[in-house]
Formats: sequence, structure tokens, C-alpha cells
Amino acid sequence: CDWLLKEKEYNSMGIEISKKYVRYAINKGRPVQYGNACDMEFDDNSFDYVFSHHLLGLVEDNKKALEEMYRVTNKYLINLSQIPGNPKKHYSYMKDNKLFNNFITDNPCKVLYNDYLDTGYENEYVIFIKKEG
Repeated sequence: CDWLLKEKEYNSMGIEISKKYVRYAINKGRPVQYGNACDMEFDDNSFDYVFSHHLLGLVEDNKKALEEMYRVTNKYLINLSQIPGNPKKHYSYMKDNKLFNNFITDNPCKVLYNDYLDTGYENEYVIFIKKEG
């Protein structure tokens, strides 16, 4: 998000699986490196916030990606996902919050906000989790 880059209070790092888009983002002055959301090369608890937008429908193992995001954050995990998504473009897509319900049961966290939003473009499922423990 460009608006985040204007803030001076924190550092940010994006990951991208396409080397072409890594180069594009770097050329735009964005802090991005090559990486896989299902196997991030960051230490545990490396970031205060982890934010993903439409990621969970684009990875082959969305549960693993969610677990990795939880592993590398020390405070908050925020996710926006397309509902229902496009099965022709996506490996998987969520019709409900079942993935998050299972995740929350297995991980010490508190849901601060979750709901469906009609953005005018499509419905999105939003979840804001605080990591505990």
C-alpha cells in the first residue's frame, strides 16, 4: 500500500513469488523481496503486523500461509480475502470463515474484528487477529 510507505514510524517488507513483480516493485521504490508466503525466510516474531490482501486464494496451501503469517508476527495479523473468489484464477477460495475458525482453535489469539464487507467490487472477508501467548 502506497499510503503505508509514507509513514515514517515503521519499516516494512513485502514478499512476492514472481521475480518479475519483485523487480517492478523495487523500481517503484517499494521494499519487496522474493519469497513464498507458505515458507517465509523470516525469524519467528519478526514483525509487529502482518497484512495480506487476496493472498489466501492465490496460494496452494492457504492454511500453511496463514500459519506462516502468524509465526512471523509478534502482535497482529490482518487479512482481506475475496469471497467467493474465482475458481478459475484461484487455487482455493473461501465461502465462509471455516479456515479461520480452525486456525483460531489451534493458535493462541484473539479476534478483534471479522466481518464481510461489500467493497462495491466484490465481497471480502476481513479478519483482524491479535496474537497472544
